[in-house]
Amino acid sequence: LVACDSLLWNGNVYATSGTYIDTLQTTAGCDSIVTLDLIINYPSFVYAGLDATLCYGDSLTLSAQGNGTLIWDNGIVNGQTITVDSSKTLLVQLTDSNSCISYDTIQITVNQLPLVDAGLDTAICLGDSISLFGTGASIYNWSSTNQLLADGVSFSPTQSGNYLMEGIDINGCSNFDSVFISVNSLPTVNAGADQDLCFGDSVLLSGSGAISYQWSGGITDSIYFIADSSSSYSLVGIDSNGCQNTDSIFININPLPTVFAGLDTSICIYDSIVLNGSGAQLYNWSGGIIDSIPFVPDSNSIYTVIGTDNNGCQNSDTIEITIIIPLVDAGLDQEICNGDSILLVGFGNNISWSSPVIDSVPFAPDSSGLYVLTVQDSNGCYNYDSLEIKVNSIPDVFAGNDTIVCALDEIILYGAGALYYDWDMGVFDGSAFVPDSANFYVLTGIDSNGCQATDSIYIAIAPLPIISQVNIIDVQYGNDAAIMVDVIGGTSPYTYDWDVDGTGDMDDESNIYYINGGQYQLSVYDSLNCTVDTLVEVANNFQLYIAQAITPNGDGFNDEWIILGLNQYPQAQITVFNIHGQVVYENQGYYQYWDGKTEDGFPLPASDYYYYINLIEPIGEYMGTITITYGP
Repeated sequence: LVACDSLLWNGNVYATSGTYIDTLQTTAGCDSIVTLDLIINYPSFVYAGLDATLCYGDSLTLSAQGNGTLIWDNGIVNGQTITVDSSKTLLVQLTDSNSCISYDTIQITVNQLPLVDAGLDTAICLGDSISLFGTGASIYNWSSTNQLLADGVSFSPTQSGNYLMEGIDINGCSNFDSVFISVNSLPTVNAGADQDLCFGDSVLLSGSGAISYQWSGGITDSIYFIADSSSSYSLVGIDSNGCQNTDSIFININPLPTVFAGLDTSICIYDSIVLNGSGAQLYNWSGGIIDSIPFVPDSNSIYTVIGTDNNGCQNSDTIEITIIIPLVDAGLDQEICNGDSILLVGFGNNISWSSPVIDSVPFAPDSSGLYVLTVQDSNGCYNYDSLEIKVNSIPDVFAGNDTIVCALDEIILYGAGALYYDWDMGVFDGSAFVPDSANFYVLTGIDSNGCQATDSIYIAIAPLPIISQVNIIDVQYGNDAAIMVDVIGGTSPYTYDWDVDGTGDMDDESNIYYINGGQYQLSVYDSLNCTVDTLVEVANNFQLYIAQAITPNGDGFNDEWIILGLNQYPQAQITVFNIHGQVVYENQGYYQYWDGKTEDGFPLPASDYYYYINLIEPIGEYMGTITITYGP
């Protein structure tokens, strides 16, 4: 028997090769002897390697040593490189040529990586220095493509970039972190161009290129101030990143010129004077005055001159000019009517009026004009005043053309050519009245200036036409009435307007015929349009006339059955029967005279026929005979 390392036989362990005899006893008490030829093969030596202490994520190659087939647990192949992430013990098995198995282990201890922090990303301004500090390890190594770095040592980056830090702990394990440094460029700050100012001028300093500005000397950006001496002003501009830059501006202050306007003086009104400034190069006077050019002041005034020197600096001075004005008053402007006289009285010394006026003497101007009053005082100064006399024309009043009115008619008189009108004889302008006789009516018209004139109008009275006689023929059978009138008086010829065809056309005859009963209005107009009206009543003595016989032989005489007055009954029914009671003719509504024929147009035989007429509305009935004959 071959075994590896040792063999358990019959309760005994044998670890060496040899022949072994064992006595066995059965249950019956009999003994038997068993012989074992044993060969013991010892397993080959296997070596897994030295135990290892590594950092998380490190790699390790497992290379066990021994003669035979090597197998690692967890499916690892001998000679394979693994990446460790936790501490563990790995077992390797060796199977030799005798199929004996031996084992060995390797202990792997894994240390975690340090939690390193390079700090927060940050931004700085170009030229600023910064120090980088790592945390979470013992040793820190910094690297950058731009420059060499050391932990905690300040440096000045010139451009934005990423900075990588390696942190190494006491176990020699390392980890990495990075920080991004943004390097912001400095703002291009501009304080502005140097300036030349005049003493007392205000100036506004306004920086550009940044968002906030700080000036030296307590100056506020974009706020006017007055510089009292030449000076340089420094500007610090800060942009939105907090980066700042500087610039400066020089303000030169020039003194003001000593300007002189001249001595105060007095002159007569209307006299001219020349103002001359001195002490500068250019002069600008108030009131539109031009330096060294004569002008005539119109009142006491203080004139200011502004003098400008070669630096553009200005100063001012004043001169007071007093005007000697003699008292003068020509009075108020006046208005008069053409033909009125007026008296002018002036106020002042040594008075004289423009021709032909003499002070305090009445005169009658014939047209509008301006009248000038001249006075002279003890200084020899003259003054003038004037008044305008407006001569208003007399209104062209028009009472209207002479006219004729019909007796008892109203008339309205309207004046024209003025504003207000006053009529005699108790007449009011624009109000109707009835003249009682032919007469002249006088109008006084007053215009808006109070000037007045008169005119008159003659009103003649025309007599009215008279309807002297009215003859009436009353209605008998319908539409057979007539009215006949006679007209006298007024002024012929006459025109007539009956209301049978509407009113206002005035194209009717004096007499009207073929009318029905009722009231009829007549208006008669004479040639002067004087009118008289009357209302005529036509009686309605209506009755039906029914012919008793017809001779429809075509001789044009008595060929049709005449029924007069039936047109007053538009719903009437007519029925004609022969002697046998047969209906030979029927009609309802508007009646057209019957010619004694059937509906087919055949003449009825000569005979007596019977008719029945029902008026329907109003209720009424007529019955009788109608004879048709064709004899001579």
